[in-house]
Parts: sequence; structure tokens; C-alpha cells
Amino acid sequence: MEKTLVAKVNNEIDVLMRISGIIRRKGFNMKSIHMEQSTESQADLKIMLSYQDKSVDQLMHQIRKYNDVYEINLV
Repeated sequence: MEKTLVAKVNNEIDVLMRISGIIRRKGFNMKSIHMEQSTESQADLKIMLSYQDKSVDQLMHQIRKYNDVYEINLV
């Protein structure tokens, strides 16, 4: 199954590394990553996930805990 995770985050490289790290640790495969600056301090992050029998809700809950994440959705 494939889903796209879309998040509004702080425009810093550490945020991308932390989020991709948790996705990797939870056992999800990332097919593509795209981070684009939306304002001077914020960026739009899009990650296409490929997975089978994994809990995406738990993954999104973990990512929401980061202070650098303003909102997150699954498309």
C-alpha cells in the first residue's frame, strides 16, 4: 500500500532528518521525499510511504510529538 504523508514543519534540515529517522525505525519504506519552503521559517514536507500491515496512525502520532511539526495529514 502507498500513502503520502504531508506535513507543515519548520524550515530546517534537522526536521527532515528526525522525521525520516522515525519513519525508518518504524519499518516504513520511503519512495520519495520532497521538502519545499513555503515561508521563511516554514516548509511543506511530502513523503511517499510504501508499507504493508503497519500502523500509520502510530507513526503520525510519533511525528506529531515533535515541536517542529505544525500539522500532519495522510493523503
